[in-house]
Amino acid sequence: MKKQQNKSFAFRGKYFFLSVCILYGVLFLFNRESAQPALLKSVHILVRILPIFVVVILFTALLNYFLQPRQIARYLGRDCSYTGWLWALAGGVISHGPMYAWYPLLEDLRSQGMRDELIVVFLPPGPLKFPFCQ
Repeated sequence: MKKQQNKSFAFRGKYFFLSVCILYGVLFLFNRESAQPALLKSVHILVRILPIFVVVILFTALLNYFLQPRQIARYLGRDCSYTGWLWALAGGVISHGPMYAWYPLLEDLRSQGMRDELIVVFLPPGPLKFPFCQ
């Protein structure tokens, strides 16, 4: 079931990319003055974020190559020591983006034996609100 969902997501991604290309083409035919700066801005943004994508893909590939699920379960499992707490804390500190993006990974790690306490340590707190800053 999960493979089919991933395949469906990739399939929709290809259609989304194709539809964006078609929309740029149609816009270019009807309004060249607006389409050209928009296309140049899109290419400029892509060139700026491309190195970040490369680093993330390489980092992920290295982690997948060197870390086996058994090792992760040993460090974050039920009988982990202080190293599990340090790994969870370090992962929480370096994690970026919205919290809901980490739920599938944490669900997978939990099904492989990750302790609930370490999930709490990994997840960042909500936005801090100070009464004197309002």
